[in-house]
Amino acid sequence: MSETTQTENNKGEKIERIAQGQDPVKVVEKWFEDSDEKPWEKIEAGQTKVLVFVMSKIERVEKEFQGQKKVQYRFTVINEQGQEKTIDFSKRWAENIFNFLKKGYQKIEISRKGAGTDTEYIIIPLQH
Repeated sequence: MSETTQTENNKGEKIERIAQGQDPVKVVEKWFEDSDEKPWEKIEAGQTKVLVFVMSKIERVEKEFQGQKKVQYRFTVINEQGQEKTIDFSKRWAENIFNFLKKGYQKIEISRKGAGTDTEYIIIPLQH
C-alpha cells in the first residue's frame, strides 16, 4: 500500500496526501527528508537575520537534546526571502522574543554568538 496519494488540481498544482491508514508522522518526516527546501530557519554562529514572527503560530515542543528531553518553543517566521519557516528556541530566548511580541513587535533582528550550549542571541525588536 502506498504511503501517499497524488492528485492535480485545476491550477496545475500537484497535491500529495497521506494515504488512509498510514502514520502521518512518518510520512511527513519522509517528505522533509526528501525535500531540498527545509521547513525551518537556522541562524548560524556569527550570523544575523531579520525575521517577522507570526504571533498566532507558536508551539511548545518536547525534544531530545544531548540525551535529555527538553522543552523548546517553535515560532513560525517569515524570513528575509519572504518564505514561511519555523525556528525553535529554548525557554530563555523564547521568553525574550515573546516579550517583544506582546508589545506589538513582529519584526525582530536576531544575532547568534557561539554554538551548542554556549549559544547566545542578541534580540533587537525593529519598528512595527
